Amino acid sequence: MNLTRRGRGLLGLVVVALWMAIAYGARSLNAVMVPALVALAGAAIQVRRVDRPSFERDAPSDGFVDETHTVALDIDAGTPISGVVTDAVDDGIWAPETSQETTLGATDISYDVTLTRRGPQRLGPATVTVTDVLGLVERTFQYRETDTILAYPEVFEVGGEGFLFDTDDAGLNRDEFDSVREYARGDSLRDVHWKSSAKRPDVDLLVREYYGNDRPDTVHVVAEAADAVHDHASAMATAAASVSLALLDAGVPVALDAPDGSVDAGIGRAQREAVLSLLARTGAGVVPPERRTPADVVITAPEEGEVTVEADGRSVPFDDLAVVSGNATPSAARTRTPRQEVSP
Repeated sequence: MNLTRRGRGLLGLVVVALWMAIAYGARSLNAVMVPALVALAGAAIQVRRVDRPSFERDAPSDGFVDETHTVALDIDAGTPISGVVTDAVDDGIWAPETSQETTLGATDISYDVTLTRRGPQRLGPATVTVTDVLGLVERTFQYRETDTILAYPEVFEVGGEGFLFDTDDAGLNRDEFDSVREYARGDSLRDVHWKSSAKRPDVDLLVREYYGNDRPDTVHVVAEAADAVHDHASAMATAAASVSLALLDAGVPVALDAPDGSVDAGIGRAQREAVLSLLARTGAGVVPPERRTPADVVITAPEEGEVTVEADGRSVPFDDLAVVSGNATPSAARTRTPRQEVSP
């Protein structure tokens, strides 16, 4: 328990008043000194009687770089009391309002976080500082609990004349579909069946299920990046995620090898999350030769030059494949593409 700046100022006034009382007599100073001492004593008692507030953080789900999410804090001090809540965040998160002055237990507390760096980003630990009604005395409680948000790499739509895969016709007969089902996280928006969705107001959206008899074999993707001062790993992760998700959206099973791990061949929502999670965490490095040699697609972020996508004996700069607005390139674009608006 400590005095606030206001409390220290009031205590200083009491000391000065006491000195003047000793030097010149106390009669004219009692009206100042006694109420000040009563206020300080009352403030200390009020803060001392406050039990440790309960603390719970509702962390948002994982997301892409440049996405903004809301963190909700549930704090209950038993009885409403003034306080300051501060929640620490990692350097890879931009959050301008992590410290808020509020009335604990009487108002909802939340703040927005924007993911600015790929990889695991920590929320917490937090501190809650309670103060008396006059703001003279404070007491701080520490909370060690932390939560982690995984920031996926930026993902761009891929296409253009140089794109190595015609994903629109990669094994799916989009003229005929087998059935419709409810939309799930990770489904492509181009598969939404709007007419059926309009007839079913009780569900959010319905998507087409296509015949998959001609689905192609697995595409094995390898991603590597130079180990240098610059963030080549993030550029590699962006390219690998963009290509892998384009293939998965087209119904093509994808296997992935990166410097820090592998994802076995698969398809669907779980596969998307596995691919994005690996690419969110992986650093620079190379893949062992026995895994690299049989790869169908090799994505390389060299120490100098552009990130390249190699397949079928051809090598294409990733910037030529990425579809972004204006004249921006994947390394410079800051706005998310439509693909990133859909959760994995």
